[in-house]
Amino acid sequence: MAEELRIFLRTGLYGLGVGVVYWIVTYDIIGTILFAFLGLGGAIFFVGMARMVPATRQETSPPRAGSAAGHVVSLFHRVLGLEEHDGAAHASPLRTDEDPLPASSVWPVVGASAFLLVGLGLIYGGWFIVPGIAIGAAAAWGWLTQLHGF
Repeated sequence: MAEELRIFLRTGLYGLGVGVVYWIVTYDIIGTILFAFLGLGGAIFFVGMARMVPATRQETSPPRAGSAAGHVVSLFHRVLGLEEHDGAAHASPLRTDEDPLPASSVWPVVGASAFLLVGLGLIYGGWFIVPGIAIGAAAAWGWLTQLHGF
């Protein structure tokens, strides 16, 4: 099982566990419901993805010897990420190839500054909007002309 899926399982268990403790300590219904939704959301996502992942790849785990209780404990440890079988790092279902990173650029920061000025113009007046649009146009032009180097 991929570490990406185990994160959602642990998040779900955390939300449910902390929700119970939160209810016992505070008797606050709203916070308890929010923790319960966090736990149920993580658990539902984990179950949904765990059902889809085996359909996309062959699950090859070595046979385990021992009693039924040993199988259950071993499965529980593997699901929580306490134990991994050989080759698990190479069999990640969510692994993608490395994409090249673009060169560093100042244009995203300039574009964010333009959005900031336009937003301030919506609050304080039009004298911020006009420079924001001009800086935004310059940022868009610089950003788009830089793309050919990527």
